[in-house]
Amino acid sequence: MEIWKDIPWYKWLYQASSLGNIRGLDRYVTHKRYKQQFIKWCRIIPTKRKDWYMMVRLRRDHFKVHRIIWSVFLGIPLVYDWKNCILHKNDVRHDNRIDNLFIWSYKDNVRDMINKWRARMWINNWSWEESNSYLKTKEVLRFRELFMGWLSIQIIAKMYWIPRTTVGQIVHKKRRINI
Repeated sequence: MEIWKDIPWYKWLYQASSLGNIRGLDRYVTHKRYKQQFIKWCRIIPTKRKDWYMMVRLRRDHFKVHRIIWSVFLGIPLVYDWKNCILHKNDVRHDNRIDNLFIWSYKDNVRDMINKWRARMWINNWSWEESNSYLKTKEVLRFRELFMGWLSIQIIAKMYWIPRTTVGQIVHKKRRINI
């Protein structure tokens, strides 16, 4: 069930949900031409940054969605902490549910990146070690099959939420030469 709470620094304007959504509330706004205008609530659609984090613009400020969700539901002020960072349990940066977020130190985060191979280290002559691979062999073969069929690189990248350059390199056999 989705639980909505007010964003403290924008009370009566915006709310955050436990599923990682942000919405604007009903309100009256005064304009230069019109005296007052009623604005109905609406879901604020986040934009995806190059590093795959979701961002929203509230008034004139830009925020990462997972930081807003963390601060609203745990009552922690939204200040940049140099010792701790907010992470996703399943490593999917657009999954901003409150039960998917946790806080950890930067030192532990770097260790975790290396252990999970999120640092994208290459081994064995430009190929991934299969057990720690970000993309499995079946997915790579499926990319090539879809590309040979009728889908473009851009559509395949959107389907799997990975960069177009990665799909292009896989399709044109510049990555995964061991397959």
